[in-house]
Amino acid sequence: MMQNTLKRAKGVVLALVLLLAAAVGTAQAATYDLCAGQGNLTMPDGQVVTMWGLGLDAGGQCVPTIPGPTLRVDPTDPVLIVNLRNTLNEPVSLHILGQKLDAQAIPVWGDGRRGARRNTAQRVRSFSNEAAPNGGIATYTWGRPGRPFKPGTYLLQSGTNPAKQVQMGISAPVIKDADTGVAYADNPNIPADQSVPYTQEVILVFQEIDPAIHAAVAAGTYGPGGTITSSANREPSYFLINGKSHPQAGLDPVNQGGGIPAGERTLFRFINAGGETHVPQILNSYMSLVAEDGIPLKYAQERYGLELNPGKTLDAVFQPTSDGGRFPLLDGRLNLTNGAASPGGMIAFVNVAVDTVTIVQATYNAANDTLFVAATSSTAGNVNTLTAEGFGKLYYNTTHNRYQRTFTNVLTKPASVTVNSSGGGSATVAVP
Repeated sequence: MMQNTLKRAKGVVLALVLLLAAAVGTAQAATYDLCAGQGNLTMPDGQVVTMWGLGLDAGGQCVPTIPGPTLRVDPTDPVLIVNLRNTLNEPVSLHILGQKLDAQAIPVWGDGRRGARRNTAQRVRSFSNEAAPNGGIATYTWGRPGRPFKPGTYLLQSGTNPAKQVQMGISAPVIKDADTGVAYADNPNIPADQSVPYTQEVILVFQEIDPAIHAAVAAGTYGPGGTITSSANREPSYFLINGKSHPQAGLDPVNQGGGIPAGERTLFRFINAGGETHVPQILNSYMSLVAEDGIPLKYAQERYGLELNPGKTLDAVFQPTSDGGRFPLLDGRLNLTNGAASPGGMIAFVNVAVDTVTIVQATYNAANDTLFVAATSSTAGNVNTLTAEGFGKLYYNTTHNRYQRTFTNVLTKPASVTVNSSGGGSATVAVP
């Protein structure tokens, strides 16, 4: 009870500080200039697919990426502003699932009118204001002081004919943390600490490609009266993670750097920018699901597979229990092909770092024919197994927080000693 009261008091103080800061300061905004344009994506089997997408706008020709660039909102920024330049030959609009656009962003109907619906025969064309074809510009604003942009993992995507334009690739991840290194803040209404700290993150965007739809859009034969009238009956044959399919570079591993150290909290941000449900899972490992669609769960849920529906985002923490390893991450629905070729598709790998072994002492006693070896591992505690190569296992000494052993009947002084760890680390030193 006392803990819950203290948490509530802390929340009140924080709210007052933020209120005062808003009153005396000028609100900041994360601002991005984006362009919508056409590009190509080469599949692992060599097929080139026409894509539409978003790119950072430097003026001139639009160079989109698949997925679009990650938009980050600083924890201190209450507002996100996106200026969109549309180089495509049809209108484009933007919206973020789970975030509220400002009042200026109103729908556009099939007859081109904006605002309130005038009759039941009208069908929506765009969920928000449009950037006109061939160079039109539109501005989109989410959040304001008093109703700031909410922390979480989100999907920015086209709000114009999403069945077509999202299928073509117009989407991008949007990330805002509650604080530096903290994805979601503590919930003062729950006794236990519900904050979600992390030390590394991995953003994974899942989507599929039906090349027949993309070819029809490129040829201008998609839509009513065309060769393909809609994407309702799509049959995707390529399955992408971050715009790539196994075995393309960038998926092995998906976490860059030296790997995830044992015990470290890595936040996986799963985003579905496609039209099919996927089930991301790390083989032989559990993840802690902490948020869905930017909404933190009251209590984390241990999951082996995560149901990732179209347009959905999931945040899950992966915390390896031992050093070293290469874990397959794949779609549990087995979308593991590139066209007719297999294995492929939604297969990636997560690297777990090896530990660092340090030999702190290696002493030979000729009078007793003994060899004393002591070593440490960067993994805290008696977690890994350390072995002196050719001699045997070292035992963990809790007093000195190290592994050590005196080996007997060593009749000849070795020139060196090598210690190997079950966590993948190794070290060698000369024996004086």
